[in-house]
Amino acid sequence: MTSQQIAQLLPDQEFSEAAKVLEMIARTPDQLLEYDTSLKAQRDAEARISYAQQAGIEIGEARGEARGEARGEARGEARGLEQGLLRGQIILLQQLLQQSVWTDDQFASCDSQRLGQTIADLRQCLKIGSR
Repeated sequence: MTSQQIAQLLPDQEFSEAAKVLEMIARTPDQLLEYDTSLKAQRDAEARISYAQQAGIEIGEARGEARGEARGEARGEARGLEQGLLRGQIILLQQLLQQSVWTDDQFASCDSQRLGQTIADLRQCLKIGSR
């Protein structure tokens, strides 16, 4: 059977490749060498593409992680600054009202909304006390 006949009976690429190899074996050593060289070049090209894709994925992941970390740090700094400002206002208002200043544990148990409400409550007490 010729490679064309095999390709018609067995259309899968693997069978077509095998038929071509058998056909090449039946030919001259020069033709076989030419086929092997062509096949090697094709596989080398596929390997280069695969390597480039993998390298691109790794570079993309590294850049994404770096950007994510930078954004996370910036958000963390902004939250820390906000928490620090709220904490400072609470401490100042508590001192002005001659109240005991909260401990670190008390501050840690409050979110920004609770701290804001505490500031509003302390300001209200300061307004009432100064009248």
